[in-house]
Order: sequence, then C-alpha cells, then structure tokens
Amino acid sequence: MADPKSCDVPPTSLLQPEERNYSQVIFSRMEKSFEPGTDIVCYFTFTAEFQPARKDWVGIFKVSWKTTREYYTWISAECDEQGLEKHVTFKAYYLPKDNDDYYQFCYVDHKGEVRGVSIPFQFCPKVQEEDEENILLVTTEEEAQRMKEKLSELEETSIQLQEKLEAAEKKNCVLQQEGTRVASQQKNLIESLQAQHLGWSNKTDGLKQQNQEARRQLEEERCRNRSLQLKLASEEEEQVRLKDETRSLQLEQNQIKEENMNLHQRIKDMESALKESSEEAKNHAEEVQVLKGELRDAKEGHQLLQEQLQDTQLEKKKDQDSIDLLTKEVTDLGQILERKEKALETAGKQFTRLQREQATLLQEMQDLNCTVELREDEISDMQKQRLRDGEEIEKLSRLLYQKSTSTPGGQGLYFPNPYEGESLVSLGNEPQSREAPGGSSGVRQEQMKCPECGWEFQDSQVYLDHVMCHGLDSME
Repeated sequence: MADPKSCDVPPTSLLQPEERNYSQVIFSRMEKSFEPGTDIVCYFTFTAEFQPARKDWVGIFKVSWKTTREYYTWISAECDEQGLEKHVTFKAYYLPKDNDDYYQFCYVDHKGEVRGVSIPFQFCPKVQEEDEENILLVTTEEEAQRMKEKLSELEETSIQLQEKLEAAEKKNCVLQQEGTRVASQQKNLIESLQAQHLGWSNKTDGLKQQNQEARRQLEEERCRNRSLQLKLASEEEEQVRLKDETRSLQLEQNQIKEENMNLHQRIKDMESALKESSEEAKNHAEEVQVLKGELRDAKEGHQLLQEQLQDTQLEKKKDQDSIDLLTKEVTDLGQILERKEKALETAGKQFTRLQREQATLLQEMQDLNCTVELREDEISDMQKQRLRDGEEIEKLSRLLYQKSTSTPGGQGLYFPNPYEGESLVSLGNEPQSREAPGGSSGVRQEQMKCPECGWEFQDSQVYLDHVMCHGLDSME
C-alpha cells in the first residue's frame, strides 16, 4: 500500500482523460458499498488491447473528479498473480471514513492516462430496512432521482455529440472556426445545465439521507449508463480508426512524389478508401438519428415525470419550469446538430474534390521538376566536357611546343588546336604536297616520314597523331 504522504506520487496528468479508453481495464466483483474501517480488495481484468506497465496504479477517486491528480489514495497495480483476473488490497487506514460521498476505482497507466473506471460505491455501514412510511417516501424520491438521471443522460448525450462534431471538424480546416464557436456554445450550455443540476441536487440532499434504497436503485441505473458509455467509447474508437486511415492516405499522397511508377494505382486506392470513409460517415449519421430518437423518448419520459411531480409536490413547481427550459435548450441543440451534419456532408464532398485537384497538380509539378533537372544535368555535363577539352588541348599544345623546341632540326614544329578550325601544321623535315602542273585539280600525296622512328605515312592525320604520341612518350 502506498501512503501519499510518505511515498513518491504516482504518474498523473493535468489533462482531462478520454472516456474512450475507460473500457481497456474492467473492474469485477464490485460492491455498492463497503464497511468503513475494513480492508477492501479491488479485482480487475485486462483486455487484449491493453498492455500493463510497471508504474501502473489503481486509485480511489471521489465521483465528479476531473484529472488523475484528484485521487484520494492509490496503490501500485503491479502484482505477481497468474491468470486473467488481478487484485490489489487497500488498507483500512488509508480509506475514507463513513460519509455520504460516492467513490470509484480508476486504473491509471504509467503515462497518467485512465484505462478503466468502476461503478460508484460508498463507505457506509449496512442499512437496516425502513418502515412503511419511509417506503412511501422512497417511492417519491425514486421518481425524483429518475428525473435527475434522465437529465444526466441528456448531458452525457450532448457531450458525446459534441466530441463527434469536433472530430469531424478537424478533418476540414475550412469549418474549424465555426466548429470552435459551436463547441464554445455547447460548453456554456453544459455548464448551465450542470449549475441547474447542482442547485436541484442541493434541494434533495435531505431526502437522500432518509432513503438508502433509492440510492441503490440510482447506482444500478448508473451501472447501465456505464455500459452505454462503453458502447459509445467503442464507437469513438471506430471513429479514431477512420481518422488514422485518413492520415495514412495523406501520407501516401506525400510518397507519390518518389513513386512515379505506381502513381495512378495509388490514386485509385485513395479514391476507393475515401468512398468507404464517406459510407461510414453516413452510418454515423444514422447512429446520430438513433440517438435523437432516444432523446425524444427521454423527453416523453421527462414529461411523464413532470406530471407526476405536479401531483405530488406543489413546492417543486419552480424546478419544473427550469426542467421545461432545459428541454427546450436540448431541442435547440438537436436542431443545431442537424445543421452541422448537413454542413459536414457538404465539407466532405469539397474535401474529396480538393484531394483530386491536389493529386493532378502534384503530378504536373513533378513532371516539370523532372524536365528541369534533366536539362540542368545536360547543360552541366556539356560545360564540364567543354572545360576538360579545353584543358586537354592546352596541355597537348604545350607538350608539342616543348618537343619541337627540344628536338634538333625541329624548329618550326607547330601543332594548333584542332577544334579552332583548319590550320597548317608544319614540320622542319616534313615534305609538302605539290600541286600538279596545270592547276589545283591534281594533288599528289607525298609519303611523310617520322623523324623519331622513321615510319612512313600517307595520311596526314595519322602522321600527326603518331608524332604527338612520340612527344608524350618523351615527356614521360
């Protein structure tokens, strides 16, 4: 057992946890209340999608907590038990005393994120059965508590719808500002609902102390609500999976620049995946319609409770007016959600069209870049080759000039740059061609003899190359 006053604090987070992760650790063998002053054992089981770590811990939190730093006490979740079900024991010394507050177990991982939440429970002695008068009071309080629970369900439904709207708005930057404004309005509405709910709860505190049985029934309703929350969390996980698929498609768009051979096939895959995403978005829209039907059923039940409260207690007439106002605000919220759904559908079509235009532009830019790079490479190669040719010609000219000045009888040896046009090459002992008598039509070729080795040549170009080789050999 870890004492918060003497041991290191567990890993926590200041951020409000995401409810979609609450189903990764399941608490079992839960009691509605525990006897004060006794040790309690907490049983839990890991699901397949969760991998425990060494610094994970289990804490006791007061209901209505916001962050993992608001724990009452905690204990490390590390244990050596074999099998699926694990358990930890909280010592009585660190547990809350007898009071009317509700608590719950929370499993927190090494990053400070909540992975599992239990149903609420109390620390109170066993309640004796009440007499018939109290039973009559229980019936009236039960109706009031059910009304309170219906209001809580409406609040949770509003929160779930808000999260779905925010997730859809992140996919489209054009609607981001409008989504922020709607989220702010919904947050203010929820805060006002919570304030009204708190004021109504303060008025019913006296009746809570007289009726423990009604609280047990309320806890059972909350358990059922937790199961509904788990279902909604699974739907949110599915929506997150869709977001991940969309991100993977965007990564594939970036890789198109380097994969020219598979470009067209990948674009087709992206279009098919986007179609599937739109179909799944339509399925989510149908789910929203189902939730709206549940809201209508809740309104009808709320109206029935309203009539019963008017018959039983005239003092709560003002509270009933507040509930009517709440119903109207929830109806307005449903209308706002319908408008946002239509806007999201239009934004999805625009997003698909923009993606296609982006793919076309990327292909055109890539083709232009490839053409420019090829032309730049060709120009660079031609410039480098020109520089190399010039350097080689200059080097050979110097070598021939040195050879002609160092060889006896070789004055007058001259070898020009062959790339500068026609030029005359003269050697001191080289025989010249003579014109045939009568004009330039008959030219007689003389044999040319190498001054180094004595070889004879008839082709002047071959002769010049041979003499150049002798010059290079002498320089080496």
